[in-house]
Amino acid sequence: MKLKILIFVFFNSFLIIAQVPQMFNYQIALLDNGNILLVNHSVNLRISILQTTDTGTALYVETQTKTTTENGIANILIGNGTIILGQINTIDWETNIHFIKTEVDINNDGIFDIVKTNQIYSVPYALVAQTKIIPTYQINTYYANLGGYVIDISPDGKHGVVASMRDQSTNDQWFTADARVADATNHDLVGQNFRDWRLPSKYELNLMYQDRVALNMTSNIYWAYSRADNDNSWAQNFSDGTQFIQNNRVRSYIRCVRRF
Repeated sequence: MKLKILIFVFFNSFLIIAQVPQMFNYQIALLDNGNILLVNHSVNLRISILQTTDTGTALYVETQTKTTTENGIANILIGNGTIILGQINTIDWETNIHFIKTEVDINNDGIFDIVKTNQIYSVPYALVAQTKIIPTYQINTYYANLGGYVIDISPDGKHGVVASMRDQSTNDQWFTADARVADATNHDLVGQNFRDWRLPSKYELNLMYQDRVALNMTSNIYWAYSRADNDNSWAQNFSDGTQFIQNNRVRSYIRCVRRF
């Protein structure tokens, strides 16, 4: 029996199962040459994930046996079959183009003579995230790759807040802070690699005060982005640690932070 294969790929609605190996849903519909659905029929499947082109290197291959539904659909949980090659959780989904190659053994005789290959145009974030190694960091430590000095850190050490090692201004009103922070020339060489710098919150500014020696911020008054009202915002005196409200037109120092 000669069949066609219709491939339905739902990458935006994949069910991602958080275990090793990773698994996700994939569907194919089987029709014969008369466009009649093949229903309630057991088939052997060989699924390959190829890299770069539709004839590219196979990074992962597995086999499964499935029975089609009354609508001629075979529901496949990729990652749940018999692995022939590779590990699905080592595929670099983010940096390469990938294809799914589906081979069908309709007679269950070991001959996969029906082949269909489709490009994967989008990949669920969970698959990308699990194949990326996120480094961990320490608080109160300088990291050039983050742009500055870590003043706050998440419990797992993977996310936090970095303070710049350089003042963006020594004499500016609160209203002009964003422009000073956005100007790359106001940053050191490592800080110029990032575009998400901003004024610190009151809380973050106080963390900077606690690390003032390492940050070389042992005096002067610095702005926070936290506003008290339309005309006034919070600032902190780095000589004694006092936080207070001052008029937005007062000229003070600016030192920015960014999240990672």
